Amino acid sequence: MKKYIILLVLFPCIAFSQSIVGVWTKSPQSKTAIEFTKDGQLNFLNLITLESINKKLKATYKLESENGITYYIETIFMSGTMVSTKKIKYKFKDGKLYLPSESETDGTVTVNEYKDEYTRIK
Repeated sequence: MKKYIILLVLFPCIAFSQSIVGVWTKSPQSKTAIEFTKDGQLNFLNLITLESINKKLKATYKLESENGITYYIETIFMSGTMVSTKKIKYKFKDGKLYLPSESETDGTVTVNEYKDEYTRIK
């Protein structure tokens, strides 16, 4: 019985953590995409070459849930030096990923409206 209870508790966490993993684009005609990998890497891809847009840029992410709100913590490195870190609130609904349209923050969390809608392509 304990095993089933543990599975019921852990399954939503596992499903949540896997939901953002993949390659996301704003539209089918878009030439760029965002890739969230299972190992916490955040890549900005050129879909024509399937390569990183900026080879000097490295980004990582970590998922976090606080009071029922989901976030990912984005950390960006340029030539090995940390440039910025942001706590970004996102929505995942009906197979779409919704991100704030700009990276403006109130000091801790992005505060813009969800204008950018992404579709998983891979």
